[in-house]
Amino acid sequence: MSSFAADVTYEDGTWTGAVRNPSVRMEAASPHELRDALSARIRELNQVPDHVPVNVILIRL
Repeated sequence: MSSFAADVTYEDGTWTGAVRNPSVRMEAASPHELRDALSARIRELNQVPDHVPVNVILIRL
């Protein structure tokens, strides 16, 4: 399993999350959408095989 921490903010109905390594920043309408989008992008950037879970932990600032 690969785990990543995302610094998260919420403003005006938008959740924004940023991961440092790899450098990824995304916006979404909900924390669940944000987590799923970050996981998918990290999987793509790091070429993580489908059978390896990518866990993103959201840490609200």
